[in-house]
Amino acid sequence: MKKLIINLMILFFISTSVFALDAIDLEHKQQTEALVKDAVSHVLKVGREQALKDFSDPKGTFSRGWLYIYAYNFKGKQDNYCVAHPYKHDFIGKNMDDINRHAFHELLTIMKMVAKNGGGWVDYYWENPDKNNEVGAKMGYVLPVPGEDFYVGSGYYLNTKTKTLL
Repeated sequence: MKKLIINLMILFFISTSVFALDAIDLEHKQQTEALVKDAVSHVLKVGREQALKDFSDPKGTFSRGWLYIYAYNFKGKQDNYCVAHPYKHDFIGKNMDDINRHAFHELLTIMKMVAKNGGGWVDYYWENPDKNNEVGAKMGYVLPVPGEDFYVGSGYYLNTKTKTLL
C-alpha cells in the first residue's frame, strides 16, 4: 500500500510539475523544434559565418518575433561565448561568464550539457521581445551543430494565462 501511494504521488508530481501544454503550446513546441532543426541544416548548407549572421538578423528568416534562433559556443577557448542572437546584439562575441546574472549562468550550463548530450528541451524564464521584454516562462530546445563548436536553440513562451514554472 505504501509503495502504491508513493507511486501515485510521483505520478501526480510529474503530471503537475511539467508544463501542462494546451493546443497553442503544442503547436509552438512543434514550431520551435522545427526552427532549431532548420537552423542546424542552414549552418551545414551555408557555413558557420553566414548562418550566424542570418541568426543575428532581427528581420531575417530565423527571427519571427517570439520565435528566434540563438547560438552559443560550448567547446574550447570561447566556451560560453554568444555567437548569435537577434535581439541581444550586446551579447554577441562576449563571454557569458562575465554577465553577472547567476540564473543565466545556470541556464547556460544546463543548455550546454543538454547540447553536448545530443540536444533536447530546457525550461526557463526569459525576456519576451513581443511583450516589452517582460519576463515569461519559456521552453527552449537546443541542438549541437555537427562538426562545429556551438549549439543553436530557440524557445517559446508558454500560454502564461494558465501556466507558470514550478
